[in-house]
Amino acid sequence: MSTATLPLREQMADLSAWLPAERLAECFGGALSPEQAQALAAPSRFRGRIAQLVAQRFELANLEQAIEGLSEADLQVLQLPAPALARLPRWCGAVLHGATLAREIRREQVALLQQQLGRELFAFAVAQRTLGRSANLLLEAEALVAAIDRDGQACLGAWVETLAPAAQGWARLILPGLPASTDARAGEIVRLVARVLAAESKEEQP
Repeated sequence: MSTATLPLREQMADLSAWLPAERLAECFGGALSPEQAQALAAPSRFRGRIAQLVAQRFELANLEQAIEGLSEADLQVLQLPAPALARLPRWCGAVLHGATLAREIRREQVALLQQQLGRELFAFAVAQRTLGRSANLLLEAEALVAAIDRDGQACLGAWVETLAPAAQGWARLILPGLPASTDARAGEIVRLVARVLAAESKEEQP
């Protein structure tokens, strides 16, 4: 059975499948390349020891303890493929600003926003605008996209704060540099976006 077909909680035991290879390599003091570290972490017989190494290196809670404190929806966020993880902040930020995007009627600005965000994300954010904030004053496209990216990072930071303490360190390991933030909307937005991106990633698999 492939890792992708296992339940999410069982998939989490395979760090090679979701933890960035660069993070794994840091546990070996430069002795292994990211690719070599990822390959070493894949066999099931090494997984327990690798998880211990990662926890010790980054001063994290035990992986099994962290997994126990996560819902299925939160597990899905952490297991997004790298390309989807890279898109996650902007998608979350766009939903937060969905009402502002929907309010924009200037044809030139709408065209610029659709170009910079992509038509798919623009339409998704507008459709989910009730999850986000009230519409702000209209901004030029460049300034609004910058606000979307900034607030998307803050949304993810707020989502991490909603996780059980044992899981927060593991989340920040794959989503480094997130600001400390609080937002009651964050959890619902992040989980929704993750579900959409996970479905897209699955469709793109050969």
